[in-house]
Amino acid sequence: MVSTLLSKISFAPARSDCRVCIVAYAIQRFHLAREVFNRMPKRDIISWNVMIAGYGIHGLGREALFLFHDLQNEGPKIDYVTFICLLSACSHLGLVHLLA
Repeated sequence: MVSTLLSKISFAPARSDCRVCIVAYAIQRFHLAREVFNRMPKRDIISWNVMIAGYGIHGLGREALFLFHDLQNEGPKIDYVTFICLLSACSHLGLVHLLA
């Protein structure tokens, strides 16, 4: 399992390797995607967007919004894909009014 492999690596895995794990886990094992995301030494906008979209896929719009706030405070520059992911996550739960 990828999570076992990542836990055995003594150095930080490459960002692209982490992205692959996040995307794979975001679909079925979202808690593992968050674990990989949390362990990334440096998160790029793609990783943030995948996590926000993953929250939306799993019906966790409020968590997507909280993660977006974290991104604004500590993450890289937000792009248009970020807003699409956030809007999609919030719209699934009728939370679009929270974006205003």
